This record gives sequence, structure tokens and C-alpha cells, in this order.
Amino acid sequence: MSDLLFNRLLLSFINVKNRLESLLNLCSINEYRLDIKEIQIYIRSVSSLIDNLQYEFKINDNLKLFSNRSLCKNGWTWKKIQQLNNEEQFFNLELLALLRLQILATCFNKFDKQKFRKQTTSSNIMMKLIEEFAILSRKSSNLKKIHFQNVFICPILICLVIEYFPHCLETIIFDYQQDNNYKNFDFILCLLGNENLKLRSLTASYQLGITNFGILQLVKNLNILVELNLVNINAINDQSIKILCDKHYVYLETLRIDGAQLTDRALDFIAQCHQLRKLMIEFCTNMTDANFSIFQNFHKLEQLYLSTLNNISSKSFQLLFNKNCTFKYLHSLTLGECHMIDDNCVRLIVQCCPHLIDLTCSSAYGITDEGFNEIVTHCNQLRYFTLTGCHQIYGEILLDVPEKYLKSIEYLNLDKCNKIDDIILIELFQRKKFISIVNSYGSLIEL
Repeated sequence: MSDLLFNRLLLSFINVKNRLESLLNLCSINEYRLDIKEIQIYIRSVSSLIDNLQYEFKINDNLKLFSNRSLCKNGWTWKKIQQLNNEEQFFNLELLALLRLQILATCFNKFDKQKFRKQTTSSNIMMKLIEEFAILSRKSSNLKKIHFQNVFICPILICLVIEYFPHCLETIIFDYQQDNNYKNFDFILCLLGNENLKLRSLTASYQLGITNFGILQLVKNLNILVELNLVNINAINDQSIKILCDKHYVYLETLRIDGAQLTDRALDFIAQCHQLRKLMIEFCTNMTDANFSIFQNFHKLEQLYLSTLNNISSKSFQLLFNKNCTFKYLHSLTLGECHMIDDNCVRLIVQCCPHLIDLTCSSAYGITDEGFNEIVTHCNQLRYFTLTGCHQIYGEILLDVPEKYLKSIEYLNLDKCNKIDDIILIELFQRKKFISIVNSYGSLIEL
């Protein structure tokens, strides 16, 4: 192994240690409530790794083993790659690029205390931690997006991501981790809140251990945030929304959050984000009908998702969908548990949203055939239509679908609309090719 490669690897772990120490200091200063012993253990492990690596570099035998270690199943080693010409390197690095980031999961499971002691040399551990990153950064020097799904996540992994891709990484997605859910995700958010990162988009779904502290560190320290999705995470509150919008209102285009702790003040803060294209707020239980007119500020809005709207009056929806305001780009609208929506609201929705492709309205008990007919006859581009829990709809106008109306419809869900006769839906299913229909019993219609 060349001195240059060794120095690069050594510097990587020194930087990892520095980032972990900064995180520890941040948590200590703020008297962070989660157990910070985990970070202290990581720091000791990385320090030991650095010391052993420096020592083993002086031993020729270990260096030979290191440079000849297989990088993947096809047998390629660093030494073999370095001997290839440029054309051969490119071809074989294409094969090496098949190593996906998901494979990193198994590497970091090696880093707990017990398994650490069982390794024969620190070089073995170092190779497990670093080789995939070295290959990936060499092949994908301009990596823009990383998607973690069902993989082991820990602060060391995130430190290495920051170390190798600070200049290019723009999007990180953390999906639900079925078997390896990391329990202190605040640490991850704090590490990603790095002004030297070009990170613009973050999605965290069903992650554990997120508090307002971690969210604030993220939004305060990133330079530009274009997209933030915190799915099923109820830690975000009015304070974090204020800081997010005050700093990133010029850039923010997508915001998906849990509204369980949000009040009407949060909507006031969001109102300044005129670039919003996608806005999704789930569980709006504490919001009233005070300021729904702020949605008219979002002239570029393409998707709007609001759920648990059972405290919102019909007049509020008429503020949201004012006949003097047209959402000309809005193609997807979801209003969940909107008990107070009636035919007048539906009429305004149809007028204000002329280009809807996807419409969902659940538990809207006040909608009758009059409102239903407005949607069917005027939403000509509609492809996905969900209307559930509407007990006053008979739906006879569906007899003219798709010949006259809803010619592009692909999905129709009328669960719990128990006045609609199954015969109407079965005949529609027979007339329209490539359509999925859910009847009032919640069952998919099949021939």
C-alpha cells in the first residue's frame, strides 16, 4: 500500500474521531438527555484503531496482506487495480461499483465491543469499515444520493459518509429499519447538521430517538435545505418550524412533517416559504380554523397533504379554497379525516384546483351526490380518486364513467360509502380497462 493511500485512510479515521468528539461536546454542553456513553465508546474504539493502524503500517508483512486483500467476490485487490491501465481500471471498477451501500450494514456490526476483541488485527477491522467507501468514492466521485433501507446505522457510518462525500452528497434517505433501527437518531441529525456538507434533502422515516434538539441542530447548521421529510416523527414543534422557515424559506420546496405538536403559529411561519411545491402535515390535531388562508401564498404548490382535520370547520376550508385563488400547479390533494367538508367545499376545490390527478378525501360525512357529481364531471384529468366514509352518496353518475367522465381514471376507492350499489362498481370494472376499484366493504373488486 502506498504512503498516499495509507495517509488518506488514516486521515479519514482521525476526522471521524474529531467529529465524534465535537458531537460529544455538543451533547455535554446542552445537557442532552440521551445516554452519551455510546459516543464515548465509539471514540475509544476509533482511537485504538488509529493507534494500531499507525503501528501496523511499520510492519511489512501486514502491509502485504493489506494490499492483497480481496475487495469483493471477483477477487480484485488494491494491488491488482493499481497495475491496470486506465481502460481496464474503468471496466473493472464498473464491476466493483455493484457493491451497494446496503452491504455496509454488515461491516459496522463488527464495531461493537465484543466483536471488536475477536478480530485478529486492526487492519481487518479497518478494511471492513473503509474498503467499500474507498471503492465507492473512487468510482462515484460525484455521488449525490444515498438511500439506507434495512441497514445498520451508527454515528461512525455517518462520519464516513461525511468524510468521503462532503463535496457532492445532496440527498440522504433513511427508510424504516425493520431489524436494525438505531435508537439515538438525534446523533445522526447532529452529525448531518454540518455547514461543510452540500446536503439539501433529508428523509427520515420511523426513526427512533429524535427530539427537538436533533432537529434544531440539523436545520440551524445546514447551509441550504430544499427538502425535509420527517415521517411519523412527532418531535417537531413550533420552535423548530420557526428556525427552519426563518433560515431556509428562500430554498424550501418540500416539507413533510408530523403536526401533533404544531399549533396555528407553525402555519404562520410556513407561510413565508413561497417556493413550496410539496407540503404534507399529518395529525393536525391542534390546528384551528384561524389562518388557513395562508395556503394561498404557495403559488407553486403541486402536492398538498393534510390529515386529522376533524377540528377544522367548513368555513376554514372555504378560506383554503377561495374562488379568487387558483392552484394551477396542484395535481395531488389529500384531506384526511375532514369531517366538516360539505358540497360547498367540494365545489370550491373543483374550481380552485383544475388540474387534479390524485384526490383523496376521507371521512367527509357532509358530501352528498351533489358534491360527488361535481368531482366526477369537472375533474377531467383525475386518475386516482379516494372518497371514504361518505354515507350520503349513491354514485349513479358512475354509470357514465369512463364514456363521458373520468376517462383517465385508474384507481377508485369508495370504502365505507355504503349507499353505493356494488353492481355500479362491478359494471364500471367491466367497462374500464386497467382500473382498480375498492368497494364500500374495503374489498378490491375482481371478476
